[in-house]
Amino acid sequence: MPLKINDNTIAEDLIISEMDNMREKYVETFPEQTRTEQEKRLFEWAKENITERELLRDYALENISIDQEELDKECKKLYDDDVPENVDPVIEKLKVEKLLKNIKADSESVSDKEIRKYYRKNKDEFIIPEYIHVKHIVKHPPSHPLGTDEDPLEAIKEVKRELDKGKDFEEVGNKHSHCGGEGLDLGYFARGKMVPAFEKVAFNLEEGETSDIFQTEFGYHIAKLYNREPERLSPFNQVKEKIKEKLDERKQEEAVEKFVDQLKNKSTIKYLAPENEAESARKGFIFEKPLNFILVKPSGPDCNMACEYCFYLEKDEFFEGKKHRMS
Repeated sequence: MPLKINDNTIAEDLIISEMDNMREKYVETFPEQTRTEQEKRLFEWAKENITERELLRDYALENISIDQEELDKECKKLYDDDVPENVDPVIEKLKVEKLLKNIKADSESVSDKEIRKYYRKNKDEFIIPEYIHVKHIVKHPPSHPLGTDEDPLEAIKEVKRELDKGKDFEEVGNKHSHCGGEGLDLGYFARGKMVPAFEKVAFNLEEGETSDIFQTEFGYHIAKLYNREPERLSPFNQVKEKIKEKLDERKQEEAVEKFVDQLKNKSTIKYLAPENEAESARKGFIFEKPLNFILVKPSGPDCNMACEYCFYLEKDEFFEGKKHRMS
């Protein structure tokens, strides 16, 4: 089904190529959908992507200018000294990039009030998890490249006896551990950074406490907890710039969306009959005129459309089984 945007006709093959580029991630995101459902959504997304790119491209070519210095600099970056005769694709690229840059530069600035509001409403994003500082002594099994003990369990029992006599953990560790020196100190880490069997013991220690012997896939261990930093909320001043960047990016994306919508409203966009209806049917594509669709944003109205989860849902499907209040 060719797509006609103003005076430009987009071949069906280009739409299918766009679908191919998106298919892997889409199928991973929506594995519960049937193949027909997936292809239908992909087809709508592909047409939308191509339409927006084409409209931006046409506007940029007609309204944005670049000078020779900009062109030479870009050609040097792309081709070094082997610049092709036809540099039209480079000119097009530069003009579209400049157009998008101009749109984003003109977007509304984020206020301090908006930043603080986002911080209050999204505190979960700024939680610093619990961290612990641990050092350990390990005896690897003989199969391990560093394993030197025929009986690692008996070897680490001897280490434990020395510790129980009050000997210094680091001194004993540097003498006996298969990961002595820098390997003795694991530093600070949060949950999910070590193997589960190690974390189960380490996170249940008290500060200054030394564990009993325990086993992981790496061998036998003795761990000592040196410090614990509890879960806490990042202070506002530490995350203010991060929030500002995020909200600035969101406003810039909204400005681009608004600009594209304005271009769409001024354009004539048509979906023509399939070039090869039999081949389209064979591939399982559902080609329908998408004039009755709702944009669904699963992550909420603030989604910047860059999350790969948004999709278009046909209104008939959305209201399936529901009667209008006036019917």
